[in-house]
Amino acid sequence: MKIRIRATALTAMSVTAVLTLAACGSGSDSTDAASGGSQEIVLYTDSDTGVQQLWENKLIPAFEKSHPGITVKFSTGDVSNQSAQLASLAASVKQDKAPPMDIVVDSGFLPDASSADLLTEITTSNVPNSADITEAMKSSAAGVMPYRASAVVLAYDSEKVTTPPTALPDLVQWIKDNPGQFAYNDPSTGGSGQGFVQAMLDSHLDEATIKAMSTGYDENAQSGWDAGLKDLAALTPNVYQKTYPNGNEETLNLLGQGQVSMIPAWSDMFLTAKKNGTLPDSAKAVSISDPAMPGGPSSLAVPVNSKHQEAALQLMNWVLEPEQQAGIVEAISGFPVIPSTELPKSAQSVFEGMDTSNVAPFYSSKSAADMNRKWSQRVA
Repeated sequence: MKIRIRATALTAMSVTAVLTLAACGSGSDSTDAASGGSQEIVLYTDSDTGVQQLWENKLIPAFEKSHPGITVKFSTGDVSNQSAQLASLAASVKQDKAPPMDIVVDSGFLPDASSADLLTEITTSNVPNSADITEAMKSSAAGVMPYRASAVVLAYDSEKVTTPPTALPDLVQWIKDNPGQFAYNDPSTGGSGQGFVQAMLDSHLDEATIKAMSTGYDENAQSGWDAGLKDLAALTPNVYQKTYPNGNEETLNLLGQGQVSMIPAWSDMFLTAKKNGTLPDSAKAVSISDPAMPGGPSSLAVPVNSKHQEAALQLMNWVLEPEQQAGIVEAISGFPVIPSTELPKSAQSVFEGMDTSNVAPFYSSKSAADMNRKWSQRVA
């Protein structure tokens, strides 16, 4: 998971001034577009190579072709610089200056930028296609718009497992009945292992507590983890070599090499591995319920002081069109954030066995850090 860096909240006066400036910028965009003038917007991401290639090689060229008056400058940064990027954005808003970017893609500082009122509000008026985003994918953070998603699923070798479990209690029983055939990575080394551990803890919590863990931080509520941690410790003799791989890739490799029959895996990583041939044709995946393993959307946002509001919002609206959502499925196997029924059947079939409409959230970064620490102390 990405670490969230808390920004200093801006004064109401600063935000009001910036909103006024942004509104003027939007009006200027309209004038430029009407007169045939061209605009350049800067799109920034600090996400992984796959996401960078999606935007640089597929989405941006297609958008520029369909919007000849707008060019997109692609900018990347390192995830370790998120705090600096957030500080730079906050400073530009406070000083009524243009921000370093016009669109932010998949960056971990977006929740904190939202909390500090640094982002333009997304509505069905300025992004009409946002009305099509499914309820399960909608963001609770103001100004943050999902455009794709992924989730932790149960990947298995169908030649060894003909009827996979689809509920967590059945999965736990399968692990006990098939010692050495299940592996999950240390939760601090990747989201697939973290997703499995969280589901095990969630199985002993009520919905209100799970939501509190996901949206905030309540150390007292962590006493509810005791039963789940005890269950996980009891499974240790039954997991592969009674140890835990280092990262998402290592567990996928174990499945691909036939060392194990079942693992938790990121949906997009699993599908990409199948496409690349590192997993056999017999590898399949299903979603787990009761409770579900978590996942979540990846998002876009426009800084509130962008001078190119209208152009940036056009791109956000465009990426929610069924054609672009299907393109994301094809390129990186990302879940659509609009109803899958709006996509071509070829795109819908990619997610056979997976529930793309009901994605449970991960714990907040602080709650997850405590979970990983307690797992290390009491399970590993």
